[in-house]
Amino acid sequence: MRTLPVRYYNLRGPDRVAVVSSQEVFGRPGWVNLVVARGPRRTALKLTATRGPFAPEALDASLDALDAELRAEGFAPAGQDYAIKALQSFQPRLRAHAAARLGWRRVNAAVPELLRVAAVESIDLTSVVEALGRIGDPRGLSVCRAEADRLLLSRRRAGAEALRNLSDTVGLDAVRARALKRLPEAVAALVEETRDAAWSTALQARFDEALKGVEAKALGLCLDTLYDLGAPVTDRVVAGVMGRVVVEAPHQWRYTRSIAKRAMARGDFAMLALVSRRVELATARSKGTFAPLKSGLDGSVRRTRVFGPGTQRYWRRVFWRYLHALARTRPAEYAFAAAEILCAWRVEDRKSPGPTDDGFSRAYTFNQVFRGGDASRYFLNPRSLRWRPVRTGPARRGSTQIGRTERFASLWDATPRAYLRVLADANIPEVLAWALEAVSQRHPTVLAEAALAEVLALVGATLPAVAALGLAELDRRFDPKRPDTALLEALCNDGREVVRRKAAVWLGQSAARWSADLGLTMRFLTLADGALRQVAVDCVLGQLAHRDAFFRRELGELILAALGVAERFEDEHLGLAQVAREGLADALSEVLSLDEIFALLRGASAAARAVAGALLARRPEAVDALGEAAIVAMAGHDTAAVREAAMGLIRGAVGRFADDPSIFFVLIESPWADARAFAFEMLRGPVDLAPLGAVGVLGLLDASPADVRAFGREMALKHFDDLDPQELLSRLIEHPAPEVRRFAVELVVGHLKPGFVALSRVEPVFRAALLDLRPSRAEKAAVIAFLVQRGHTDERQAEVAARLLSELARSKTRRDAERAWVALAGLKLKFPEVEMLLAAPSVQRGPEASL
Repeated sequence: MRTLPVRYYNLRGPDRVAVVSSQEVFGRPGWVNLVVARGPRRTALKLTATRGPFAPEALDASLDALDAELRAEGFAPAGQDYAIKALQSFQPRLRAHAAARLGWRRVNAAVPELLRVAAVESIDLTSVVEALGRIGDPRGLSVCRAEADRLLLSRRRAGAEALRNLSDTVGLDAVRARALKRLPEAVAALVEETRDAAWSTALQARFDEALKGVEAKALGLCLDTLYDLGAPVTDRVVAGVMGRVVVEAPHQWRYTRSIAKRAMARGDFAMLALVSRRVELATARSKGTFAPLKSGLDGSVRRTRVFGPGTQRYWRRVFWRYLHALARTRPAEYAFAAAEILCAWRVEDRKSPGPTDDGFSRAYTFNQVFRGGDASRYFLNPRSLRWRPVRTGPARRGSTQIGRTERFASLWDATPRAYLRVLADANIPEVLAWALEAVSQRHPTVLAEAALAEVLALVGATLPAVAALGLAELDRRFDPKRPDTALLEALCNDGREVVRRKAAVWLGQSAARWSADLGLTMRFLTLADGALRQVAVDCVLGQLAHRDAFFRRELGELILAALGVAERFEDEHLGLAQVAREGLADALSEVLSLDEIFALLRGASAAARAVAGALLARRPEAVDALGEAAIVAMAGHDTAAVREAAMGLIRGAVGRFADDPSIFFVLIESPWADARAFAFEMLRGPVDLAPLGAVGVLGLLDASPADVRAFGREMALKHFDDLDPQELLSRLIEHPAPEVRRFAVELVVGHLKPGFVALSRVEPVFRAALLDLRPSRAEKAAVIAFLVQRGHTDERQAEVAARLLSELARSKTRRDAERAWVALAGLKLKFPEVEMLLAAPSVQRGPEASL
């Protein structure tokens, strides 16, 4: 794309001047005619030819053809011959300016003259080398390589960036090697370590930590050297650090300028915009300073002014001059560079607005891009470089003119995708509203032509209207009946929540289509995002019923092969394992031998072991192959599916454990709740605890987990009649846990068989409860009541009760002794023959003596 009109000049011939311009075609928006006018001078042109009409996409080719015709007649772009002749000037300043113009225009015919000037090695050599790099002619390689090896920063920078524009890999390798030597050892080592890595916040943090050890005076050189490497990672690192450093500091400003010049040479618009913003913000807070600095020309140290007012004015203008040169010589790139400028400035940069100031009046380059196209609405104060709205004058008062304010509006319209960049990353409301209006009204088809990455960038925009625009375009592009799988995968791998939500919806809507593709199915089952991976798993499980046996077998084999490889990230195999367990277990069990399942059980990932466990549960013959010890080990495995497999094997062969249920006591001691619950289930049902006797119940009651002790109490109640109550209760009443002792009392009181024999056998239990050093009033009351109730049954039981109560009556605890005496009195009245083992107390406990 070129900017029209284009002027040509011919030193020989009757027509010295030719102008190519465009003329819109009536009734056909976007179509133009090319008009050629010639004449002896600029003020005496005559129309000589009209070409067209041409569609917008065919305009560049038509201009190239017309340019070739004019050059064949001896015409050359205006100023080209003059610039080449200026290279022969004796003034280095004129030669440098001429070289810069020729470099911007990429005039190959100037290369021989540029090489001649370079051989002289004057002070304009840097401009000549930069021009050779911009032209891109390989004849300049030797000169550029020599300059890249210089010690002087300006010369080696010009040579290195020229080599980058010339795509000279050999020269750039040498540049990289020399740059690494200039870096501190820790930083250089980190650069080499992360050479092939992708940028991430963690990687940025590592570089930030390494740069903390660099002296303040050396930080600028370190950043410039990192940027000199030209790697995507180091470029991002430098951008991250440049957003925080004080760019105007004495030992930083030199290298800030160098980074800006490198960004201009290589067309790194994002870095250029970042540095431009940082410099303009610095001009608002600093008037410069003086510092002793070493000269790069003669090496002497002088007291030098750094970032003074003159420097500030110069550099504020430099950034816009660069953009203006882009618009004139490389118009297809202007809008994208300008978009980066608009994105770099943030709402928080706004100063306190005044009556004629919206807070961005000092942002010179920003205003040139955004407001410099309408002098009737905004004007620039050339002394302060501040922008103000036009509010006075008879022609302005009451004006309703709403023309476009951006500079080079035609270039924005020629590359409308630059508006999408602004919508994606800008956050100034006025800028967003401007770009949104342009896309909605003037360029409604730009979203349909945009790349997927550009649309996805809109979805994460801060303005809801922009995000809605991106989502609407995504919906337009996606058809669930014929899904764009590349689009679907891009959404699934995006890190933003709003995009992942859209991906989850699309996965469900198009499951019938993508789940028929084995490759897509495997990729979606191994997504890094757990929520999306689970959506894919649910979709695959739902669709497996509609797939034939061949598909299921192929999918199973792919899953088994993937499970045999180490995970690239944590939980990568979870989705594969779930599909294998819940949807393909029967099919896999039929084709895999026990040895293969055992090998899978020894797999590296927990997911692989889970699949092996699910398959073993379907193979009852595995009990004999594994043995009891291995099954017990599986039941205590940290993978739930392996434990489930062990439980399934035990359940299938429960008969062999009926005579010796000790395996369940091992499971009861497991730290896993599901293993203990399984053991409880078996002991409540098909497995009888009676063969172990009281020892088995006591083992349960002695366990540490509370749920196991509760189960032990349940078993004691269930098998109380079948056990030796004396052995059981004597052990229980001596248990250190209060809850177990209370249970012993409850067991006796609620479940002891009637008769003297049963009561006499548990006499030690009552004694321990009544004379406990850690007494419980409720337990003692229950025991006393039980003894009174059993003692009133017959004389022999009364004797047992009297013996126990007589011992309690000796207690120093008044309440216990009184209860015992009351109970003994009742027994004496019922059975006078029962002998009391102690006399009535002699102490007085009130106005009357006790019994």
